[in-house]
Order: sequence, then structure tokens, then C-alpha cells
Amino acid sequence: MPLMLTRAGQDIPPVLAGIDAFLPAATAQSWPMRVIEVPDAQHSFDILNHGPQSEAAVLAARDAVLDLLNAA
Repeated sequence: MPLMLTRAGQDIPPVLAGIDAFLPAATAQSWPMRVIEVPDAQHSFDILNHGPQSEAAVLAARDAVLDLLNAA
């Protein structure tokens, strides 16, 4: 199953550590995956911070999901 992950760079350390551990494992399994990096974002930025960066990340995530579904 394709996976789309958004990584907020200012998320809480345990979440970031989990993502950092998960990504190499998923890559090693050749999972179809897209990662949207939002380096300056906090957890739930898409809900809490309405602005250009948040909008761009949400649109990129939408496009990544559509690409992954079309490729499947």
C-alpha cells in the first residue's frame, strides 16, 4: 500500500525519532512512499497555522497521494 508522510521539522522529539527510525525501514522494504518535509512546522501545523507554508504542504500532500494512487 502506498504511503504519504508529512514530517513537521519542529514536531515533538519522540515523533521525529519514530519517523527517522521508520523511513529507512520502509525504504528497505521498497514501499511506494512520498515524504513531504516541512522543516519549520510544528505538530498539527495544517490545523493550527494557516499560512502559505501550511497551504503548500497540504497541496503537496494531496498531489503525492494522487500520484501514489495513480501509480498503484
